[in-house]
Amino acid sequence: FVTVKPPYEVLMERVANRPMAEHPEAAKDGNEGIRRAVEALHRLRPWFYESVYANDCYDLEIDTTQHDPESVCALIEQRLAQGPGTAFDTLRERYPKPL
Repeated sequence: FVTVKPPYEVLMERVANRPMAEHPEAAKDGNEGIRRAVEALHRLRPWFYESVYANDCYDLEIDTTQHDPESVCALIEQRLAQGPGTAFDTLRERYPKPL
């Protein structure tokens, strides 16, 4: 079980600088629709980050500010070569399925 997790500030910068292609449906509302969508995304980012990374149990956690895509792949390959991980077993123990 692997997570690729940049620091919050880095992720926010990456998202803010990501080009947004205009969707044909957005054109119906013009720039106002796009502005509202961007504002909604901005408000949800802190919640989304915390929710996505709420889990603290992984077999491998990679900070993507420290590793380029090639080295991320190499780290995952190295971890896979070590055999099965234990994160899912740990999570099953923490959160048993209700009967």
